[in-house]
Amino acid sequence: MLSVTNVRKWIEALRSGKYTQTRERLKDDVGYCCWGVACELWGGGEYRPIGGCSGSDQRFVFDSCQGDDTDYEGVPPDIVLTWLGMEAVNELTVAGRRGIHYGLIDCNDDLGLTFNQIADLIEAYMNGWDLNLEDPDRELYQQEFE
Repeated sequence: MLSVTNVRKWIEALRSGKYTQTRERLKDDVGYCCWGVACELWGGGEYRPIGGCSGSDQRFVFDSCQGDDTDYEGVPPDIVLTWLGMEAVNELTVAGRRGIHYGLIDCNDDLGLTFNQIADLIEAYMNGWDLNLEDPDRELYQQEFE
């Protein structure tokens, strides 16, 4: 069951303008992906630079500090999903025009949705709304689905 309190924190953080958006990893020298923001909010782990990367190619891994010896570069650890009350990183999916379902990683990395648009999707999911990228009332994602 979703943790309404924590999911609302995540939505607010995505809309806050405090976080610069990046793609393909939880965090790099540009900013965070949507899941990277969730890891930052959870607050129980830390980001460490990946060895050998510096300057404009600085990338980070998220260490959940839970003793699992796994460094997370592109997906959040299970403990962050648990904090949000989600069972899987692809629990929240949206349907596109061609019947393809997209997860938040796809929305952030491949479709180029903004943090505000992703926050709208998370909020819709939290409220039990149908998640459909064609919904004209939400005015989202026209560039991908026109």
